[in-house]
Amino acid sequence: MRWLIAILFFWFNLISFSQTKNKNIHVSKQTKEIVQKMQMDNQVLGNELDFGAIEPQQHALFGELRSVATEKELIKLTDHKNPSVRCYAFWALCDIYKVDILPILIKHIHDTAKVYVQFGCIGNLWSVGDFFIHHATSDSTHPSILDSTQLATLDSFLLVIPNKLRSRFIAIQRIVPDNELYNLLKSMVTKEHNGEALVALAKFQKEEDILIIQQFLREGKYQNLDNAIKYKAICEFPHPDFFPLLKRDLTLPRNHVFIDSEYRELYHAIASYRNIEARELLKYAYKQIKDSNLGIDCVDFLFSAMEKYYDPVYNNLFWELWIVENKINFTVFRYLTESDSAKATVQAAETINNNFSEFIKSQSLFTEMLELVFSRDSAIALDIISSKIEVANNYQFRILNPILIDLQHSTLINPLFERLEYEYDPTIYLQIVQVLISYKDVNINQRILETQKTNFNLTRDSGGKKLDELLTENNIR
Repeated sequence: MRWLIAILFFWFNLISFSQTKNKNIHVSKQTKEIVQKMQMDNQVLGNELDFGAIEPQQHALFGELRSVATEKELIKLTDHKNPSVRCYAFWALCDIYKVDILPILIKHIHDTAKVYVQFGCIGNLWSVGDFFIHHATSDSTHPSILDSTQLATLDSFLLVIPNKLRSRFIAIQRIVPDNELYNLLKSMVTKEHNGEALVALAKFQKEEDILIIQQFLREGKYQNLDNAIKYKAICEFPHPDFFPLLKRDLTLPRNHVFIDSEYRELYHAIASYRNIEARELLKYAYKQIKDSNLGIDCVDFLFSAMEKYYDPVYNNLFWELWIVENKINFTVFRYLTESDSAKATVQAAETINNNFSEFIKSQSLFTEMLELVFSRDSAIALDIISSKIEVANNYQFRILNPILIDLQHSTLINPLFERLEYEYDPTIYLQIVQVLISYKDVNINQRILETQKTNFNLTRDSGGKKLDELLTENNIR
């Protein structure tokens, strides 16, 4: 309770102090003129709205604001009456000045005014407070401006102070179990029916919360929460008491339709138990996918669930997904190789031979499979490589080339020359010649020159010139 009071006391004092301080900041005439134009359009736009587009006027005004406004002016403008001005001012402040932005973020926790935000082709309405926090915290497009301590402080404020920002839900997702937060999260679950708080509460894995979590899982209770949230909570606390509810949901009548996210999280929740009962239920899920034509996405969801919560008990189902669905990745391939290397060798040979175009896209997986086959049966591996030399495209040759150069096996020389005798694409024949040169064999070099005379494609245009340069560099004349 003391911790909660301290946060609220700080928040009220912060707002009072910043309002008094900002009133005393003078904004120059030049900055005011830019702001006057900017506030006419309540949008925050990037430098381009689609491929090849010219810079929008609103973003050009942002550039002017960056070049003119002082640090104090930008801080004052984060409280401007217009949402787009507030957002652009905060953006400029973060980009230009090294200032502690945490108090500004906390102050705007209740700033739910809407502004249209667009970067690239996609735009949407944002709350100003969410824009501030998104810009200050990391995602796939930019690093965090806040350090870990500041981020933890911001998350605490977002949780303690009731607000309607989407950032509050993201903050709940970020938290780790902390006894100081436990009672607050429990209150958010029981009083607000907050789904993200339910997931966070489950992380504590307390027996006393089982009944609370079950209330959310039972059909008809708190229907404002989608099933995906409920399944995420089970992933955090896979208690035996919850398993019958998962079994019930998986075996619902066919007229009950799940959305993709619900299937994904349901499979993850089941897999999180890591036992024989879970495996059998996942096998039932796979049969359900096949019988109901639920599609490849559900196969992917099933696979990723077992990978995330891997246990050797799932290996048999992984084998079935690999053999029947061609569903395999680098990590699971290693699991299965450790469990049965002989079986993995046979299946790897079949996979790279029959699905070469698909699996060579994953270079690490393709190379790992080929190395396994080569280590146990080099003749089969060489036969596969020879057959692929004949059909490989430019991209595929780039992956094959280092393998071919590393092997330098005599059985691969003829297949390489057979391709070279008719190849017209310089991006391919130059790679073939590079492999052949790597053998450092006089007879092979002479054969390259003879093939160059019979296949006129090897002497044409810029490709022919590059081939001549390659041969000259290696003293092949």
